[in-house]
Amino acid sequence: MAHTLTARPSVTAQTTVEVSPEVAEEVEGLFAYLTEHPNQEGYGEFDTEAEKLDFLRQARAYAAGRDAGALKLRVLPSKKLPNTALRFSLKRDLEANSTQV
Repeated sequence: MAHTLTARPSVTAQTTVEVSPEVAEEVEGLFAYLTEHPNQEGYGEFDTEAEKLDFLRQARAYAAGRDAGALKLRVLPSKKLPNTALRFSLKRDLEANSTQV
């Protein structure tokens, strides 16, 4: 099997994401709850897959730029869930927070 591997510059998002106050409040509330209950995970059900993806986009943007320290929202594998459901973890982004001055 022949294949070629190369390196290229990584792509970073340059667009601004407008985060609704509701999503920011949900992320803060979920982070507080999951911090107090580390054996649990986040779960959400949405009306449409587009709504789920919009929430993810806003939640990740808010988490990454949070004034109180960046968070990392990671989608967890969920083969048996419908496309409109979401399992995720939400933790402090130690790498991003270590580079902030």
